[in-house]
Amino acid sequence: MDLFWFTQPCIIKGTRVAKNKEISDFKKLLGDEIWNKIVGNSKLEIVKMKSAVKKDIDILICDSKPIFFRDGKMNNKNWFLSLHAGLILPKYYYPIIVNSTRWKLIEKNGIITKEDVFNGEKPFENYPPFDHTKTAFVYCWNKESNEIFGAVGIAVPTQEFHNFNDRIYPLRSLGVVMMTRGKDHFCNSLLIQRYKIDEFLDMDKELDKVQIDDVSNESSNNETENKLENITIKDENEKLHICFLTALKYLLKDSTLLPMDLGYFFQQYVQKCVPDNERIDLKKTSYSKLSKYIENLNEKSEEGKVVNIINVKDKISINSVNFRNKLISDFEPIYGIPNEDKDKEIKAGFSISTCFLSTKSFRKLFSDINDNVKNENKAYNLNEFKDLLLAYLKANNIQIENEKIVIDENLKQFLEAKPHIQTTPQTVKSIVTLI
Repeated sequence: MDLFWFTQPCIIKGTRVAKNKEISDFKKLLGDEIWNKIVGNSKLEIVKMKSAVKKDIDILICDSKPIFFRDGKMNNKNWFLSLHAGLILPKYYYPIIVNSTRWKLIEKNGIITKEDVFNGEKPFENYPPFDHTKTAFVYCWNKESNEIFGAVGIAVPTQEFHNFNDRIYPLRSLGVVMMTRGKDHFCNSLLIQRYKIDEFLDMDKELDKVQIDDVSNESSNNETENKLENITIKDENEKLHICFLTALKYLLKDSTLLPMDLGYFFQQYVQKCVPDNERIDLKKTSYSKLSKYIENLNEKSEEGKVVNIINVKDKISINSVNFRNKLISDFEPIYGIPNEDKDKEIKAGFSISTCFLSTKSFRKLFSDINDNVKNENKAYNLNEFKDLLLAYLKANNIQIENEKIVIDENLKQFLEAKPHIQTTPQTVKSIVTLI
């Protein structure tokens, strides 16, 4: 499937300086004022890259960062804005919202359908509806903390893929081509923005108030760099905070191993809580040192110190931890719970097969046939689809004649099939493909 375009390993096949005509075309996509604010007089290069997924990707690079990219095999001008540029232009594409549980699954299969998103539902009822014909920025909603993270991905209409086939991709779907995951060449360490839900819902209003000043290219670039630097510091601080509390609550768990060297705790506990084999760089935080972060954490606590550290002969150790402190007891890990035995696991052989996740309409139709269908995280292969369909036909007394059937009204609505499919007898295999 034509997803996750920048999956590593990535190899640069060639580089050239962008031509004036090409630069002019890119300016038209953003407008002169935005272009000057982001790019200015910086050197622009078009890099041709090969990844583990795609043999040919064109990327517009500015100061080592991707600005636009496209399928190098497609003879069109359909360039997509990168997530890096999306930090500055969050309104360039319309937003779609998925919850954090669903996003973890989308990270693996890359497909987003109407059933996956919360657009049109509370509290996002005023957001534009899901549109499978438009490119979108994907945002992740953590229901527990009521926070929004993103944009975490770029999803484009699957019908625009060079290998589009409705037997490969679900109808009316979007496919994720760039995202913040460890296997992505450009975005494996991209630090994303984090919003409180009310702040995120008001983002459009706030962005409408932003005025682009007529300033020189040099000052524009400095302003952009400062903005990106502030975002980086804020997000690196957040990553440290999440992983530190995750390590305390789910890896250290109690005081059995205390006292413990602070450096050892950071490397062997905190770093293991960072997703997708990323690393925390303390120098990129506003604290610079872990001990300063702990001081800040203790100051925020209303129940005394969370972590008590001691310094003996310039060796800093964790002496005690108040695991009953609400900052720990009420904490929920945004990145998931780390696997304590990860380093001890023996990697077994594996096989690759194509599986599909269920939609709301799928679960509604087949849940009476099999209770397991109610589980929205269960994946299905084609054989399982066939078994469900046969069970459905039997339960509804639909006869198979000459290995073909005429679909009933419920199947017609579910499949949203074309008129000739609704009236012409179909084989079980063809219906399974439509599902």
